[in-house]
Amino acid sequence: MRAILCLLFILTVPFTNVFASSPLFKDIIPNEKDEYYLRLKNGDELSGFIIEIIDNKEDGEGIRFKTEVGKALVYDFQIAELRLKSDMYRHTNRLYFMNTAEPINNNHFIGNFELLFLYGGIGLADLASINFGSSLIPGQNNDQLTTLNIKLTVLNEPFESMDGKMVLAIGSNYAHINKGTEFLHFYGVSTFTGKRSNLSIGLFYKAGMNDLGEVKVFDRIYGFNYGNGSFGLNLGLDTKFSERNDLHFIGELWNSDISKPTNTGILIG
Repeated sequence: MRAILCLLFILTVPFTNVFASSPLFKDIIPNEKDEYYLRLKNGDELSGFIIEIIDNKEDGEGIRFKTEVGKALVYDFQIAELRLKSDMYRHTNRLYFMNTAEPINNNHFIGNFELLFLYGGIGLADLASINFGSSLIPGQNNDQLTTLNIKLTVLNEPFESMDGKMVLAIGSNYAHINKGTEFLHFYGVSTFTGKRSNLSIGLFYKAGMNDLGEVKVFDRIYGFNYGNGSFGLNLGLDTKFSERNDLHFIGELWNSDISKPTNTGILIG
């Protein structure tokens, strides 16, 4: 009996090493196509490609990591974070106010725009995205901006001849400013994604609520005319600086009625 147990122990040990797998490397297939972001426990950051997964008896499992300056051997116990570089930037589903065609997916968020607009978003798989928010302007009482946006991503197709993809989405947006001043829009948006930049083009249609409205800003009231049936256009650009992973240029152009070129605004930052 002891001989059998010893034999089982001898046979089991090598197979345990063979089949053991670090959670960090579980779903990784080594190649030079998928670029990864790697952060070590000492704070160093690298980006590159995983070309080999290794298992060292002394140091455990690790990866051979190909970077711009050469190849590095990095072990599991040295790694604080490892993820696809394409997953590093979690804001591809929106710009300032404009929705891109990209879904929120698992990048649920809560944010505060300019300290005056609290908003958030949730994603349902890679299909549906729901955004909601309300302004927090002091002294406005009931004259706050409240919005609800529902978006469905209907196409996500990679380019055949170059890096990147085209994404299409349709959606609806409801906005409430005060009693009697409400908006309902339907829209479609297409996003073209490259290696560093996302370009979005959207067309929206004002489908309901009153043509005439008022906006109260503290003690002043501003009236406006925004006719039902108006078609508007928006353009958005998000591009990463080539030498920084944490710095982006973001710009939006809005036109609420394409028959009136003066109804145009720009946001950049």
